[in-house]
Amino acid sequence: MLKVDLCKKYDVRNIEINFKLCKGEILVIMGENGTGKSTILNMISGIIEPDDGEIKYCNEIIFSKKQEINKKTNLRKIGYITQENVLFSHLNIYENIVIGLENSPNNFELKKYIDEYNLKDLLMKYPHEISGGQRQRVSIVRSLIRKPDIILMDEAFSAIDEKTKICLRNKTKKLVKENNIPLIFVTHDIKEAKFMSDYILKIN
Repeated sequence: MLKVDLCKKYDVRNIEINFKLCKGEILVIMGENGTGKSTILNMISGIIEPDDGEIKYCNEIIFSKKQEINKKTNLRKIGYITQENVLFSHLNIYENIVIGLENSPNNFELKKYIDEYNLKDLLMKYPHEISGGQRQRVSIVRSLIRKPDIILMDEAFSAIDEKTKICLRNKTKKLVKENNIPLIFVTHDIKEAKFMSDYILKIN
């Protein structure tokens, strides 16, 4: 189980979040621009340090202000996917997927994800040679092949066409459930939120 209880203080307002999420469950966070949705994901990932609180996953403390524990971002085993789908322009798609893996990728699992997201014919191409929806597929596969404990998605499907969006959210929900990975999903789209979510959290 993932337990999050965090606070970030700003001059104008405080951002406070408290929830529990079991493996394979999906929490959708909604709210207007500026309400702190991305800040919440950045605190969980370690990009932003909270001013107070705790993050705990399967009895391991990832962050605790009281105990002065703050695991570095690269040690948190979190997959973080944004709408920008940042890929390395000088690497082909296969190299982008496997870059930074500590060990050789599991070829069976890699093939499964590549087939699931229809990337087989794109592996030798470069990011500028493929569409935005295809680049987003690469970002998702790159996260999944690392076997993350948690996945964060920040408006991940907002910059792609409706047909591709429906396809990607169907596949992503299916794989998250199959692999028992808790997913925290930020969106403005209420239809998307209802489809993806086990729970919806509205930030005011």
